[in-house]
Amino acid sequence: MTYPNFADCYSRSSVLIANGIVEALRIPRQTSRPIPGQRAGALFENLTCEFIEHAFTAISHMRPGQWKYLTSQTQISGFAQYRHLKALDDLVRDDRNLSTALGHDYLVTPDIVVTRST
Repeated sequence: MTYPNFADCYSRSSVLIANGIVEALRIPRQTSRPIPGQRAGALFENLTCEFIEHAFTAISHMRPGQWKYLTSQTQISGFAQYRHLKALDDLVRDDRNLSTALGHDYLVTPDIVVTRST
């Protein structure tokens, strides 16, 4: 059974709704071979980053500055407003009581980062 890639294949109603949307928009059906998970994720990440860059470029008159669009697994603690998370992560790593009380994994690595030079 084929269905649009935005449908939940485990939900009959989701598949019916997705098929209805495709038909209403008159989108031609396409089939393709499945892409392995890691490859699909990286491809989606890059395409999304490109879309964001093109969208921001189109409104650059409202968002002046030098912008960078990164997909290189940049740690968020490298940015001033999140630098405290690295310090917190170091404290939790070194102190078992803090680790128990606060948990861990404070360092987030976002898929896409958009920055502006000051």
